[in-house]
Amino acid sequence: MDLSRRDFIRLSLAVGAGLLIEVRSAAEPPDGAYAPNAWIRIGVDGVVTIILAKSEMGQGVMTAMAMLVAEELECDWSSIRVEAAPVDSVYIDPKIGTQSTGASWSVSSSWRPLREAGAEARELLIGAAARLWGEAPSACSASGGFVTHAASGRRAPFGELSRLAAAAPPSPRAAVELKPPERFTLIGKPLGRLDQRLAATGAKTFGIDVRVPGSLVAVVARCPMYYGALDRFDASRALKLRGVRGVFEIASGVAVVADDYWSALKAREALTIEWKEPRRRPPYLDSGAMSEGLDRIGREAGKTLRSSGDVSRAEASAAKIVEAVYDLPYLAHATAEPMNCTARIGPDGCDVWVPTQNQTTAQKTAAAVSGLPLAKVRVHTTFLGCGLGRRTRADFVAEAVEIAMKASRPVKLIWTREDDFKHGFFRPATRHRLRGALDSRGRLSAWTHLASVPTASPAYALGSASFGYEIPHVKVVHAGMNFGAPTGAWRSTGYSNNVFASESFMDEVAHAAGADPLRFRLDLLRRAPRQRAVLETAALRARWGERLSSGRGRGLASFDFGDGAVAVVVEASVSPDGAIRAERITAAADCGAVVNPGIVEAQLEGAIAMGLSSALMERITLKDARVVESNYHDYPILRADRMPPVEIHLVASKAEPSGIGEAGVPGVAPALANAVFAAGGGRVRALPMRPA
Repeated sequence: MDLSRRDFIRLSLAVGAGLLIEVRSAAEPPDGAYAPNAWIRIGVDGVVTIILAKSEMGQGVMTAMAMLVAEELECDWSSIRVEAAPVDSVYIDPKIGTQSTGASWSVSSSWRPLREAGAEARELLIGAAARLWGEAPSACSASGGFVTHAASGRRAPFGELSRLAAAAPPSPRAAVELKPPERFTLIGKPLGRLDQRLAATGAKTFGIDVRVPGSLVAVVARCPMYYGALDRFDASRALKLRGVRGVFEIASGVAVVADDYWSALKAREALTIEWKEPRRRPPYLDSGAMSEGLDRIGREAGKTLRSSGDVSRAEASAAKIVEAVYDLPYLAHATAEPMNCTARIGPDGCDVWVPTQNQTTAQKTAAAVSGLPLAKVRVHTTFLGCGLGRRTRADFVAEAVEIAMKASRPVKLIWTREDDFKHGFFRPATRHRLRGALDSRGRLSAWTHLASVPTASPAYALGSASFGYEIPHVKVVHAGMNFGAPTGAWRSTGYSNNVFASESFMDEVAHAAGADPLRFRLDLLRRAPRQRAVLETAALRARWGERLSSGRGRGLASFDFGDGAVAVVVEASVSPDGAIRAERITAAADCGAVVNPGIVEAQLEGAIAMGLSSALMERITLKDARVVESNYHDYPILRADRMPPVEIHLVASKAEPSGIGEAGVPGVAPALANAVFAAGGGRVRALPMRPA
């Protein structure tokens, strides 16, 4: 190789515009730099490098994390650089238990630790200046990248003080004082994203852009049916093609390595492969049979998540019982960047360059496949072209490492778009049976929700039992069983399924009671002030109650998401032929303290687009244990001409941040379904919505 490993990493992951994303051991700061803790490095030139332990996949954590540190450090914002963290126990997210990014927890779990890291570094620099001048630290202050002694007018830049601070003997870590919100100068401001110029100029380095000297490109032929296996293959035609360097069996199928992607792809097409049908496989790997399976597990495998009061007694004395069943399909992630990973095995260990949401899992997977100890596996996190939960998995890391071992060369594995659709981890399909009891005064006295899910993951119970509505008698049961199709985290996990069912049904109950859907909900939210506030805000801004022309209607949904709350109002039209179109969407959110309102609004807008797309268009179907859809032509996603105007309103809050990256998705589908009913289009109880 022409470059050392360190030089290569610097060059291959440099992304210009004064911002450098590279990977280096936390214990290996460059010469002359001062690292007061694992999150910050201050160079003699005054450049402040923030170590980013979260994956930047478009959600803005690079900027948000840097703002948290810089707010307390009191550095010059223009001096900030960001560097991807290595895998290290110090970077494990305490909420998740791994070094990973997901569940909208990046800001909430970093809110105090990163501010404390910045405050600690600030106090150490102030201490260095105080020693230099022979003054008391309390007489000095930091601002704009300088420490100042007001009485004498002396001041020193952080770069100069970093040498003195680094040379000082280590002292026990002392408690630091964090700024009160009224003194914030960065937090709460809509600062431009640190990576926006890179994105605009095409300079961002995603995993698929990585180039390792001497590397080959790989693709894999995988069994098209679940639980099938490789029988035999003939690579003679493939090996005759120009640029092809090898074909061999791996755990997941047959790998082809070549000089470039096109050559590898054409060689894969030239393979002759015979696959073995599985002797036995789960019975519900067919969309036509899945309905029976969901009903069966609802009868046999339920787990009670919430039980209060006496539902049976309330139903027995009810004036009216309302019932409905809601169905949602499997969904693909359909990320902008397909799965990929570059792997290199050498005498010094294993390196993987990967757009991953879970560095811990990526490292453990690479270690298991290579047989190397964890300390010998280095994970270099690149920018991610969307994550959406798919990149919490490491199946593509395992493939890349195995191929690199067999090829004895660095290898970049690239999945095609068809690979992504056929071999992804889907949001599970669900069936929801809901029943509500209304008393003689039209009040909701009892609520029952039975959700059936073809996976045992508890993540898909989220949002079913935590609503803020005050109902005397409640029973929520979740039934989960593995149907055999691979499922995984999908943006907002269980909330996207459960909120559609519960908020659609709440609308049905309100109409059965002869009540306005807004007023009906507000009466049930007297003890949920945050959810009530976002609902009132969204309704006011959307002009709830104003008359609309024929064929148009408004619908709403509200829910609590973790420690925050979101409400969505959709104005929709239904044409005479039944075609549905969202005309305007208004959302209000309380996500606690807002670090960067511009990023929060962008996240909500993007999540609303994703929620609308899944409500109107998306569906994964199975036939004979195979995925039917293969690309965007038969798995359409929302296009720009179907995206309505969106208004975002952030409700002021004194609470700590609760996260927002996923919270904009769940309310869109039920609000749209309720709007369709209000427009005269009938009740929508299955997704994606089809013309009536």
